[in-house]
Amino acid sequence: MEPKPKERIVFDEDSYYGDEGAEWAVNDLMERKGLTEDEVRENFTDDEVFQHAMKLRDFDYEEEMRALTAFFDGKKSDMSDFINPYGGNHIFVAGSVERWDDTIPVITVYKDFDAATDCSPSRFGRGNVFADCEIQKVWDENGTLYLAGAHHDGRVSVEMRQLTDEGERLWGQLDYEDYLPLEGLTAMGKHYELGDEKQFIHDLYNSPELCAAPRYMEQSFGCPSEEYEKEEVTLPHEFTTGRWRVHLVYPGEPRADGGLPKSENENPPCGDTMVEFYDTEDNGQFVASFHMNTLLGYPWNGMVGADLDGLEAYGFAYPLSTQAATDWLEGDDLAKVNAFLKETCKEVFGILPGADDGGYSLSGEAKEAALSRFALPENRKAALNMIRKLNESRDSNENDLF
Repeated sequence: MEPKPKERIVFDEDSYYGDEGAEWAVNDLMERKGLTEDEVRENFTDDEVFQHAMKLRDFDYEEEMRALTAFFDGKKSDMSDFINPYGGNHIFVAGSVERWDDTIPVITVYKDFDAATDCSPSRFGRGNVFADCEIQKVWDENGTLYLAGAHHDGRVSVEMRQLTDEGERLWGQLDYEDYLPLEGLTAMGKHYELGDEKQFIHDLYNSPELCAAPRYMEQSFGCPSEEYEKEEVTLPHEFTTGRWRVHLVYPGEPRADGGLPKSENENPPCGDTMVEFYDTEDNGQFVASFHMNTLLGYPWNGMVGADLDGLEAYGFAYPLSTQAATDWLEGDDLAKVNAFLKETCKEVFGILPGADDGGYSLSGEAKEAALSRFALPENRKAALNMIRKLNESRDSNENDLF
């Protein structure tokens, strides 16, 4: 699937409504009046806060449109010192105009940005694409500038481009009413006769070297030439091996014990993700849960980690519960759970716990490190010693049965 370009918002009317708009209004009043947030909320009604948000909307719209006008005119603005090299050239607008009875595709040419965004009533007969509209949103996607507006019975959605100097030279060969010369015009690998104006405009618009995307956010504000939305990743949650169903609970998701993992900045990667074990041989009964980083041998706040790498290297088992003598994670199941947790931690968090201090290998050397007790951090040594004693105790109890 193709990545989705990121919307670099220039103006969005919707953001001034609801909680976001109220927050902006409160913050602005705090700054203007020298008040705390509590004082603003005590001294201003909800309606007054809303009305202030609307004032911010109107002010920001005017400021952004003035900056765009300056950009397309080739001038500096209060928001940017960049001077557009194609400033003053004609602007092409392409998109769709929706009315109550039909949706019409359009490609229209305007002398400047103000004319292209003229919202005056259609009865004036100016041929303005945004006639009767309120422009509600302006945004940039990888250099392409989009505008969207609405009126009482439809919407207008368009893309805006500007002629390069070579494109402007070509356009200048049309007469004052934008008709092709009587003798025709050869350009873009074609010959256009009088009456071919629509095709000429269409072809000119679709020639990037003659009619260019503005690259407004990049050139005026230093944004990257291309930005894409982050893909929504489905987080791994389930893994089953042998009798054990392993379920991962990420921060904010409900745990089997009814709690919610809390996010603390000082926690290591994956420190707030819980690993729950369910026994498939006992009607899927919940057995126990652990912090992911604890099972990977890197706990915090003085806790002792399990260090599945070390257990796997020594051939030890790990007790999942103190309630049942048979609730052990061992052998192939332990190795598979260990691999699942490490791969998930790298995929979701981008790093294994301890990687930043050299305590955990990302290159498959963890087993060798675990075999040397002096290569292990102190908390991992303690974990191995504790598990070793538990395993020795289990082996002794099993031998007593025979």
